Amino acid sequence: ALGEADLLPIPVFVALVLFFAREFLESKKKHRAESRKIAAYKQLIAEELELNHGAYLSLKNIFTELEEKKEEWDEGTYEAKFKEAKNLYVHVTYGGILVMSSPAIKPSWSQHDKILVNVAEIDNQFYEKLRSGYSKVIELNHLYHSLIKGLKASDFDEPFPHKITESGFLDYALEECELIYSGLNELYMFCTNSELKNYRIR
Repeated sequence: ALGEADLLPIPVFVALVLFFAREFLESKKKHRAESRKIAAYKQLIAEELELNHGAYLSLKNIFTELEEKKEEWDEGTYEAKFKEAKNLYVHVTYGGILVMSSPAIKPSWSQHDKILVNVAEIDNQFYEKLRSGYSKVIELNHLYHSLIKGLKASDFDEPFPHKITESGFLDYALEECELIYSGLNELYMFCTNSELKNYRIR
């Protein structure tokens, strides 16, 4: 009799089983939904990183060419030109001839801004990787704006030399480029399990 008294009534027992089964199924459903969201977020970030890789390559190529040709183009005119859709082109004119007209692509972080808070609520590791990786996008953006500032130094009466090749900026920018790519690549590998080699042009 004592043993029977300790048993839960069958309806209560069934109700408990159903409750825990429902909680388990809801938990699995939530986990699958979060996994799908994270996979989608990683895809969006990977695509934006490919855009930023394109921006990185455009800027690095400009810095490299300006550095390599600075003696040859010593008497040249260096300009920032904004053309279609306000896209930046770096122009160098030497001896009355346009010897360089290269696009400088502006970095992007629109996807980062859209999903950062959501990622923080779901996956802390991804959130930390996102913050770290996009600190390099911010650095890349700093180089982009510094390039404009250097090319327009004479317009704004900047204290450093008015010719970008004499300011020391190019050496600094090329050093920063190596660190920037490393950070972008690390985040890309986290999102895709592959190295950042693809690039996109808007």
